[in-house]
Amino acid sequence: MHRTALLLVTLVSTPALAIGGLGLRSTGLAFINADQVLHCPNDSGEGKVLLSHANGNKRTRGYCAGGLADGAWTQWHDNGKKQWKASFVAGRIQGTWRSWHDTGKRRARGPYTDGVPDGWFTFWYEDGVLAAQGRFVAGEKSGCWEGWHPSGRRSYEGAYVDGDKAGKWLHWSESGVKRKEHHGGETSQGSCGLF
Repeated sequence: MHRTALLLVTLVSTPALAIGGLGLRSTGLAFINADQVLHCPNDSGEGKVLLSHANGNKRTRGYCAGGLADGAWTQWHDNGKKQWKASFVAGRIQGTWRSWHDTGKRRARGPYTDGVPDGWFTFWYEDGVLAAQGRFVAGEKSGCWEGWHPSGRRSYEGAYVDGDKAGKWLHWSESGVKRKEHHGGETSQGSCGLF
């Protein structure tokens, strides 16, 4: 039998790491405290959590078990638009992470495993234009990545190994001028089909 508690809180401000140590990076990915575990924002650590912004709009909804986030969680911007949505298992993000800009347009989407990005991710600019896409392996960028300028024109393409740029990279300016660069290390992807 579960004991269910309900917490309603109105917060005056929205600090960067507001809910148990979770914030968003500029890319829209989750940033959680160093141990990658989301702790509950209430004293009891059990039951439903409902938090509100100072303006009365909903801010965060989720469930806590044993002092850690567990199950589906959603957070909203103070204008009422969804900010992020994720599932947690024992405080760690597990499954598809989704975040949105305060305009309501998509920001980032991809899978997490045990609290870290692990799989194919896509990122968008505030107006909905595709910004970047690539793969994470155990929280590190890996393999071929590509990016676009806010205009939609290609910006870069190259490979990562353990989170570091490796091998041949190609960059394009907003006007289309191409620039090549080479980083140390070898990639299993070769040159990502660039040269």
